Amino acid sequence: PQSVGDTPAYVIYTSGSTGKPKGVMIEHRSIANTLYWRKNYYGFDQSDTALQIPSFSFDSSVEDIFTPLISGSALLMIKQDQRFNLPHLNRIIREHRVTHFLIIPHFYQTLLREIPDSLGTLKTVTVAGDNFTRQLVTEHFETLPDTRLFNEYGPTENSVCSTAYEFTRE
Repeated sequence: PQSVGDTPAYVIYTSGSTGKPKGVMIEHRSIANTLYWRKNYYGFDQSDTALQIPSFSFDSSVEDIFTPLISGSALLMIKQDQRFNLPHLNRIIREHRVTHFLIIPHFYQTLLREIPDSLGTLKTVTVAGDNFTRQLVTEHFETLPDTRLFNEYGPTENSVCSTAYEFTRE
């Protein structure tokens, strides 16, 4: 008999690196492992507020939604059509004192340049889903020297994240 951990938790559709669309079944055990690892690695707790930015069709939204929930953190979800609205993001990041978010690198660079004064409550920023440059890392630490910066990478089949790297100013 199959244990609960071996049963599918969800199916997500991706083209991944192959460019050929496919459905990927993620088992409960696999995504639970990823979520508890993230909770501990990033230090989520009851004092935190996570802002969920990626589209629900992107696999990282699973991390964004469930890591705060298993940690007792507040989860701030915004309407999907407001994800790239800078005045809206500026207001809610300030009002809710956001401490964590996962974001694509190019959009994060836009936030650093356009609304840097609103980002001071961030404890961690995780960039994922696209390439980034050394310039982004430099701008991050020039703007937010006390905020930890990470890069996550992994194929959907590995329950969103396989590797994580913490950048330093150096």
